[in-house]
Amino acid sequence: MSQGAGSDTCARPSWLQVATGRALAMLLWWAWLLWWAWLGAAVPSHAQSSDAPREKAQPTYIVEASVDVAADAACFKLVSIGQLKHDVYSVKEPPRIVVDAPDATFRLPRRQARMPKGLVGAYRYGQLDSGKARIVIDVDEETRVSGVSGRELEGGRHQLDIALVGPKAEAGSSACGNQPDKNKEVAIAHWGGHMSVTRAKPALKVRPVVIIDPGHGGLDSGAVINSSDREKSIVLAVGREVAARLKRTGRFRVLLTRNEDKFLSLDERIEFSRTHQGNLFISLHADAIDDAARALVARGATVYTLSHKASDSVAKRLAEKENSVDLLAGILPRETNDETAVRNILVDLLARETERESARMRNLLVAAMRQQVPVARQPYRSAAFHVLKQTETPAVLIELGYMTNPSDLRLMRQSEWQARMGGAIAKAVERFFRDK
Repeated sequence: MSQGAGSDTCARPSWLQVATGRALAMLLWWAWLLWWAWLGAAVPSHAQSSDAPREKAQPTYIVEASVDVAADAACFKLVSIGQLKHDVYSVKEPPRIVVDAPDATFRLPRRQARMPKGLVGAYRYGQLDSGKARIVIDVDEETRVSGVSGRELEGGRHQLDIALVGPKAEAGSSACGNQPDKNKEVAIAHWGGHMSVTRAKPALKVRPVVIIDPGHGGLDSGAVINSSDREKSIVLAVGREVAARLKRTGRFRVLLTRNEDKFLSLDERIEFSRTHQGNLFISLHADAIDDAARALVARGATVYTLSHKASDSVAKRLAEKENSVDLLAGILPRETNDETAVRNILVDLLARETERESARMRNLLVAAMRQQVPVARQPYRSAAFHVLKQTETPAVLIELGYMTNPSDLRLMRQSEWQARMGGAIAKAVERFFRDK
């Protein structure tokens, strides 16, 4: 017994051995944890899981555009919230300066602003499909970029200065200075898309140019019901009413494509708008239907915008009829450069913005007319009207009513109705520029 007991006692570990073993195991466990922690910290970021969320780049907002004009020099300025990455380069035929800014978004009032004078004729802007912001500056043929610089402003804003010089500029001259010269003219973009010129003293504001286009005229009478009820006379009367009301506000420069009974081709009407740099183009017409049964039902005003695909068969028929009026005078409308230039992303960009602005004007017109005159059941329509093919100018075509409908014709004859219609159109125009 004593020998077996002694042998069992020798095989059992002592308390010291147990404690030592446990301490060694704990030490190895902590060493293993520290090794893995060190290994994780040493792994480079690109070797980590691709599923980890990436930090999204903060967008840059372009909030102000302005131009300083000096003697044969100009400074185009862009103010942004966040630093503006940029690529500035020149393009010929026609001459322009292009500014591309990746990851930037516009917070400017309008796509285009015209300058009163100087090296810069106009500028426009928009988002490209690739997520890039683009500003296009129209300049004189011999204008070149003499320098591009940026600086930080207060409140997290940044300013990019693009110095432009003409052929007669003195060496080292620049309109881009921190302190504007007292004789320098400054043009600043504001709501409405136009530029105001400010000097050391009072500012001279450039008013929006509104083009009113009474359709037909001269040998082209338009729809004719009898010897006294002719479309060309009704639309001219309403056009004069709209022009008079807008002129009385003192806030617009209003031009009529025709203020008398004379014929103008469709291309001449478009050229009139371009020559006078119109900011809004409104073409006036009155519809007529050959189908006697439908003529008694269809009535009310309709507003059309440009679309290469007509909104319905009625819109397609009307566009084909209006587009063929030049044939009466033996004129074939020339193909516009827009047909081929649409491949140019700059023109396409501008055209898309113009379409949006045209649609906004159409909505304002229908809303204003509903309060004053009857409107059609489907007052919002679109078709490929030749006269609406204007890349830079928002344009709408208004069918005042149906001359083949006795109720509409009776109203269109009345000066009171013409005044109400003219007032509704003028109200929509004021709202269009006020809401920019």
